[in-house]
Amino acid sequence: MADKPRKQNKAVSPVNGVPTPRGKPFTSETAREARRKRTEKEREEKSIIEAFKRALAEEYMDKSGKTRTGAEMIAASIIKGAVNGNAKIIEIALALIGELPPPPDSW
Repeated sequence: MADKPRKQNKAVSPVNGVPTPRGKPFTSETAREARRKRTEKEREEKSIIEAFKRALAEEYMDKSGKTRTGAEMIAASIIKGAVNGNAKIIEIALALIGELPPPPDSW
């Protein structure tokens, strides 16, 4: 006996006949919940960025006893690594100043 084709019970859009996506239906309640989660994530990201900016502005004591900002310390580390020939650090330094050459495959 031949197998009968199974009837698929997928909901189809009456407008264009495309199957409707699965998941929660879009309601004002689910929209509020999504907005709340998105706002929470944005706050976390913003607080991390602000903390990093504060840390860059703070003053630190380097090995020689000089007081420098976090940004100056990072810049000095990048320059030191580039001078020592670290290719990845050189690439980072060039990208920071906007002088990164195009990739070799575009030559």
